[in-house]
Amino acid sequence: MLRKENVAEAKKYLEKIVKEKEIPGCSVLIVDQGEESLYFDCGFSDLEHEIPFKRDAICRLFSVSKVFTTIAIHKAIELGLLAKSNLLSDFLPAFKNPKVLMEDGSLKEVACPTIQDLLNMCAGFGYGEGESGKAFEEVEKSNYRVSTFEFASLIAQNPLLYVPRTKRSYSLAADLLGEVIEKASHLRFSEFLDKYIFIPANTKDMGFSLNDKQRKRLVPCYVKENGHWQKMRRVGLGIDIQGRETLFESGGAGLFGTIDDVASFGTALLEGKILRKETLESLYKEEKDDLCFPSDWMAPEGMVYKNLLKICREAKEPSDIQGDFGWNGWLGCHIALNARIGRVYVFFTQVADYGEGKENSEFRNILYKNS
Repeated sequence: MLRKENVAEAKKYLEKIVKEKEIPGCSVLIVDQGEESLYFDCGFSDLEHEIPFKRDAICRLFSVSKVFTTIAIHKAIELGLLAKSNLLSDFLPAFKNPKVLMEDGSLKEVACPTIQDLLNMCAGFGYGEGESGKAFEEVEKSNYRVSTFEFASLIAQNPLLYVPRTKRSYSLAADLLGEVIEKASHLRFSEFLDKYIFIPANTKDMGFSLNDKQRKRLVPCYVKENGHWQKMRRVGLGIDIQGRETLFESGGAGLFGTIDDVASFGTALLEGKILRKETLESLYKEEKDDLCFPSDWMAPEGMVYKNLLKICREAKEPSDIQGDFGWNGWLGCHIALNARIGRVYVFFTQVADYGEGKENSEFRNILYKNS
């Protein structure tokens, strides 16, 4: 249970940082055991027009999309459509017999990465730089007419950056997993998500594109320049930030939705409406054969990274609860789930390069202290 005095102090903190223009606006929603225990918003979704950051505001999830992608992969496993031991080339033959670009400029043939390698971000891919960056640019130049499959095919034309399972690097693995879902299920990635995740979770505004009415509730992206907040007109990774129709359904960054949508998803997941209990546990429970890499920003001390998720093994700060699992997005959306205590925590803002964010972390530090 949340302590009333902590809730009051945490709300005052958010109001203070918004007043001091640390962020334009934000919202937070917590569901405990299926019941809402906290909702709070403050500041503006649109500074220019002084539109409050409302509950029905639609935000770009960016890398929170990866949480939906890993759940989709695990649902496909339940359905018998694939296994974590499958090779990427089992679904995308263009990745058969991959090569790695060595330091001396030569190409070395290596084993094809597995689905688990992609889930653990140790499959040999990069993110937005080099040839992969050019593939994202192709999506944009085509006015988003390059499909998820065509994007994957562009990536397959290039060597891996390193030998799979020798290191971990944040990458476009989730985008490739979206295409794996398409090949395994014979559905578009969005259709699979609708059928097995969005409909069971009863979401209202989730998707890779928005209609005209939804777009009116879309929060602008902000970046601070010379001490002032400015609206962003363009970002990378092949994402149309206005939510126009796209053939590229980015499992790494492309979803839109409201804070209630994300919380409904988390609640349905913990209640067993999307995955079986044993499948859900396999996402976040540490196994003896899990690959471990030195602590980094993806999994700092006390954390484990696997299945496109950061998992709290040992809480180091009040903001971290043992057993929490989830991820955050570049523009500041964040979800943390905890099956042990039945909690869903969702934070929303739309600020460039925000990630989990110091204000979000401090809010949780205040909220969870002495509890």
